[in-house]
Amino acid sequence: ADESLSPSSRRSLARIQSAGRDMEALIEAFLILAREGDTGLPDDDFDAMEVLHEEIEKARPLLDGKPVQLQLRELAPLRLRAPARVFSVLVGNLLRNACHYTEAGTVTVTVRADSVAIEDTGVGMSTEELARAFDPFYRGGDQRREGQGIGLSIVRRLSERYGWPVKLESKAGAGTTATISFPSVIPA
Repeated sequence: ADESLSPSSRRSLARIQSAGRDMEALIEAFLILAREGDTGLPDDDFDAMEVLHEEIEKARPLLDGKPVQLQLRELAPLRLRAPARVFSVLVGNLLRNACHYTEAGTVTVTVRADSVAIEDTGVGMSTEELARAFDPFYRGGDQRREGQGIGLSIVRRLSERYGWPVKLESKAGAGTTATISFPSVIPA
């Protein structure tokens, strides 16, 4: 940030930059979903860790000023044959949600041979909220959820389109884990 700006101006600028990144990811997701069939984006052979490193760096500013550690753990290599942008939009949405709802503790991204899990120690969700989490514009009862009403709906639609099931597990006040499974991976 520009050192000539006051702290409050720097915070405002960071919020504007964050909103711009969110809008960019949202537009990208809409463009992917608007394409008929899967011919709009070429498949790439890619290492999930490379994309995850990029998405984590994009999400890091959301944790500025919060006592939250953002960690990436690779338990096994994960290589995919798919459009890399779809993977980054999917993971980016889940990662931004985790950072947004976590005021203290950790956000941990764990890579396994056939899945990616994003676990946070955030506000979590009740059973009722969890049941409706993928509904468009549903924000639940926590007022800290403002502005996050469409991300999980996009996640669900992308996961259905590409055959990557997403499972949410959560407990109110304890945190949430989102796990994306990849039935077809490139053998290591």
